Amino acid sequence: MTLFLDIRKKLHRYFLKQKVSELTNLVKPINYDSAREIIILYNAESIDQNVAVREYSRRLLKEKKSVNLLGFTKKIPADLAEPARYLSNADLNWIMNPRPARVGKILKTKFDLLINFYQDECLPLEYIAALSHAKFKVGRYQPDKTYCYDLMLQLKDSDNIEEFIDQVDHYLKYINPHEN
Repeated sequence: MTLFLDIRKKLHRYFLKQKVSELTNLVKPINYDSAREIIILYNAESIDQNVAVREYSRRLLKEKKSVNLLGFTKKIPADLAEPARYLSNADLNWIMNPRPARVGKILKTKFDLLINFYQDECLPLEYIAALSHAKFKVGRYQPDKTYCYDLMLQLKDSDNIEEFIDQVDHYLKYINPHEN
């Protein structure tokens, strides 16, 4: 089983890097104040991430920002009122890429900012981050994922979602999009 999973992961990365190499997105640094349309990717199975991300999105909404949430979970519970906000294993093809019918609109939308709060490896969310037309993409530092993000942050306590949110805000406030 592990060998089959390893092969699937290698094929996923190979085809994703091929698609990324075809993109012509120019990085457009966006700071916190100028970001209006934001998509947040997160681990919907983690209670801590669910609470922190929803609290953060409420704060952004109060600041008149448009916020889209996309959580990944292995299986979407039947009692969820908002299934469009979740992606699950059922939405993936055999090499763990999200099916275009589920993420096509998200990939085509030109968000000002994409933030991936997912802490562990999540190939479907990495796929979305890498191929998104978002102007600026932020995620956790992982040396083999530099093709996914424009800004990567590394924390000492990698499990603390609140600290990561604070660091994202901190660094986004210091970006000057008019320099160049």
